[in-house]
Amino acid sequence: MRIFATLFILLAAWIPGGTQVVNGIVREAAGEGNMLGDVLIQNIHTGQELMSGTDGSFSIGASVGQLLEFRRPGFKTGRIRIVSADVKFYNMALETIIHELPGVAVKGLHSDFQRDSIKYHTLYKKQLNTDPVTGWRAFQSPFTALSKDNRRLIQFQQAFAFLERQKYVDYTFNERLITQLTGLGGDSVKAYARAFRPSYEALRSMKEYDLFAYIKRTAEMWRHRQRYGNPGSRSGG
Repeated sequence: MRIFATLFILLAAWIPGGTQVVNGIVREAAGEGNMLGDVLIQNIHTGQELMSGTDGSFSIGASVGQLLEFRRPGFKTGRIRIVSADVKFYNMALETIIHELPGVAVKGLHSDFQRDSIKYHTLYKKQLNTDPVTGWRAFQSPFTALSKDNRRLIQFQQAFAFLERQKYVDYTFNERLITQLTGLGGDSVKAYARAFRPSYEALRSMKEYDLFAYIKRTAEMWRHRQRYGNPGSRSGG
């Protein structure tokens, strides 16, 4: 965690402000339309990510034409295209996916990630909601694009996005869930998690049931290797 703090303090000091901010809420499409917290929201074009608050609210930097994606375990992925600079508030309703895996409690699976993510996105909200000068804008303002502030802004946002991805994997593919699904514990669960840690991209493509199936399948592969000493080859992640 000290690395996070040092990196952010060093880079954030030089970052300028000012950008278009989109606000909104995320709710359930069915029933009474309850507000949804713990929704991972990503600007597909910039890579910026944040979690919706417990009241379903969110605030994220986005320009006209950019696409926002909304993901939460147990719900279908939602998407919003920013069509006008005049629209500042969006209402996203997510549809429920009905599937269950008996004996596995998944409530609060991402709660730790949510708290951590909200903490840092709140702390660096201004910097993360600032659009760096890139693409066609760089041709319009070449001196700004090549400035130290702009380069450091790009580096900061890239580093932040990378660290958020790693945290997402850590919190989602966590030892508590692995133990609950497989019975592995102690050094065994740690060794298994290192051997079969999925990539961020693979994990994001998995639905909740897919993740459970992946853990069960690869845990059996890991046990087989421990019994018979077959190094095999890593798969599925």
